[in-house]
Amino acid sequence: MEENNSEEIKKISDLVLEHLMNPVNYGELKDAYAVGVGFDEQTGELATIYLDFDGDKIKDIKWNTNGCADTVIAGSMFSEMVNGIPIELAVKASEQLQEKIKSAPPKQQACSLLVLTA
Repeated sequence: MEENNSEEIKKISDLVLEHLMNPVNYGELKDAYAVGVGFDEQTGELATIYLDFDGDKIKDIKWNTNGCADTVIAGSMFSEMVNGIPIELAVKASEQLQEKIKSAPPKQQACSLLVLTA
C-alpha cells in the first residue's frame, strides 16, 4: 500500500512541476470578453484572468501573474481545468477549489485564491 502512495505522490509532484515549468494558457487575450483580477494588498501580488466565450462555454482562457510559484501552478492548473467548459461549471469548480484549499498552508491558500478570485 505504501508503494502505491509514493507512486501517487510522485505523479502529483510531476504534474505540479510540469505546470510550474511549462504553465499552460499563460498570457493575455487582447480582445477578451471578460477580465478578472485577484489582488493581494499585503504583498502587491496579482493574478489576471482573461476569458472569451462561445455561447455559455469558455472558448479561450489566458491568465498572468506577478505572483509566486504557487500562483503560477494554480493559474495553469485551473485554466486547463475550465477551458472549454460551460461558465456555470467553471464557477462551481472555482467554489469547490476554494473549499479544498482551506486545508493548504496559508501561503498556498493566499496564492491560489488570487487565481480563483480573478
